[in-house]
Amino acid sequence: MRIVIIGSGIAGSEAGTYLGYRARRPLEVIEIECEPARRFGGWGFQRFPLTQTTNLATRKMYLGEDPQEIFRWLEDPDQRAQWPDELQASSIHPDRPLPRALIQRYVMWRREQVDNDLVTYHSITGEATRVHVEGDRISVELRTGARIEADRLVMASGSIAVKIPAYLLALQDHDRVIIDPLTIEGHERREEIPTDARVLILGTGLTGEEQVNILYARGCNRLTMLSRQGHRHYTYRQDQNNIPLVLDEPPDFLRAETPEEFDDSLIDFYDHFLQRGHSQEDILAALRPHWDQMRAELGGCYSAADKLRRFRRSLAVNSIGSSFEVTQNLERAEEEGALTGMHGYIRSVTEEDGEFVVRHASAPDASEVEEARFDYIINAIGRNIIRHPIWETLLEEGIASKHAGIGVRVSHAGQLVDSEDNASDLIWVVGMARAGDHALRHGFLGNTAFNLPQVRSHLYETIDAMLDGPKPEHKNKLAEALYLLEREGIEAKLRVRDESLLVWAVSEGYGDIALALIEAGANVNASNSLGNTPLIRSACTNRLALTRALIEAGADLDRQNADGYSALILASRRGNEEVVEMLLEAGADRSLTTRWGFSFEDPGTSPKSPLTGPRDPALEAKLLEAIRARAVRT
Repeated sequence: MRIVIIGSGIAGSEAGTYLGYRARRPLEVIEIECEPARRFGGWGFQRFPLTQTTNLATRKMYLGEDPQEIFRWLEDPDQRAQWPDELQASSIHPDRPLPRALIQRYVMWRREQVDNDLVTYHSITGEATRVHVEGDRISVELRTGARIEADRLVMASGSIAVKIPAYLLALQDHDRVIIDPLTIEGHERREEIPTDARVLILGTGLTGEEQVNILYARGCNRLTMLSRQGHRHYTYRQDQNNIPLVLDEPPDFLRAETPEEFDDSLIDFYDHFLQRGHSQEDILAALRPHWDQMRAELGGCYSAADKLRRFRRSLAVNSIGSSFEVTQNLERAEEEGALTGMHGYIRSVTEEDGEFVVRHASAPDASEVEEARFDYIINAIGRNIIRHPIWETLLEEGIASKHAGIGVRVSHAGQLVDSEDNASDLIWVVGMARAGDHALRHGFLGNTAFNLPQVRSHLYETIDAMLDGPKPEHKNKLAEALYLLEREGIEAKLRVRDESLLVWAVSEGYGDIALALIEAGANVNASNSLGNTPLIRSACTNRLALTRALIEAGADLDRQNADGYSALILASRRGNEEVVEMLLEAGADRSLTTRWGFSFEDPGTSPKSPLTGPRDPALEAKLLEAIRARAVRT
């Protein structure tokens, strides 16, 4: 079987590596990359200091299934000997970001670990320009005219492309206007900017912040960043919390009734957890289990649709935060007066006497207009995430279809969806081109170059589906539970939080299903990825009948979750007095403490309503019948 991968960044390289691990029959993997320096996650023509870090803590940057693998690699003296001299003395901390220069080496090292005679790799340097689909075969055409036949195609090409605002159209060919700083030409022209030039950077997102960071490092000291609202990305802390974040209930901002209240509560929500040391990825990962309910509550009417639009914008801004080092540099630049922040709406940009005159106002309809003058303009307004020309051809020919947000449409399994809503069995998508799908289907967005958790979240399942066939998309957890029960039994685990069927049923209030699972012999002490057992979940959600049944079935009264909470501490914290009394009568330990120092005597307060899963009487009946039938067979 021949598989062609277009794009050899982190996602494309890891797709090839995983194919090597997975191959059970002969596989030929052909990787096409137009810029060799980008292979294995390099940044190509972009130049960064070797010590500059990524956004996320080192513990989040692993690939594969083993979180400890990256630390074994980092601690291997033979591997460390190959690091650049500037990094030889680096102290790598699990909760601190990893130097960018090491990411490419780590991705490359994973490829070197592939030991499978059934797979062969070929790298081609060239630009893929067109895809030909002919029946059950596919081929890729290069700019040279050569065509490469394949059984399957993996599209792993995608990086942020800029939007050209209308007020710059007349100046887009000007030698002092850089329309796209992410191209080789843009990079070279930026390097020619004099250090004393007045430079306007349009856009305060990651691209804009990177331009300022690079120019400031070169000694430029007359920099201005401008965006409509003046908002900047949240910053990733230097020290990030290593304790998993879990939200037992949907977030409070869903209950906001006005746009202003929604914005304020959303900001408070982010700030609360950021101040506790959690990263944006931690926060969005905690939101994912509630994503379906959030979409349902945020959509439906005009005001709700506005909330959904605002939340999607929040996802885009907050899921890719700035690295600690970049933000530190920008703050220093502001303190020194080398960087000024502006916000407003640009009315026009003209050239007068060798200067660019930028006329801007505080609002679209504001009558008062101000002027500012600059020598250079860098456009860093991000818009699209599929800049590679081959995507234009795929879209024009209807082989691909544009996502309503950004990127392209894919099926739940990762198949490319065409203009007629057909999912292709031949073309599969990984990496940044799927960013819109991530935001809408899973509740997060992210640049793969910074956000390896995003790669992990979809890449392996996509490759598995390509090789073995897609698994069904379940309309809710009830349908997923029934599917898993019939194939894996009562100890099957749902995808979200790696929860057993019993933990899920208790957590979301499916009392009859939970009781049936207990009677069928389900493990009453099984825990999810956060360490929560059925008893812990029943105690904190005040489910008396289930708590009693679990105790009678022999549940461990004193098991503690990842934060150190026991069923007794959580029941006391939530004010569930009857559950507290039941646990004490059963002999629960009063002396346990959490990582935060809370105890039964001093639990703190956190009153919340119990989580309730969606109701579907027909599916619930089928699930009950399947559990009872399995219990009888046992």
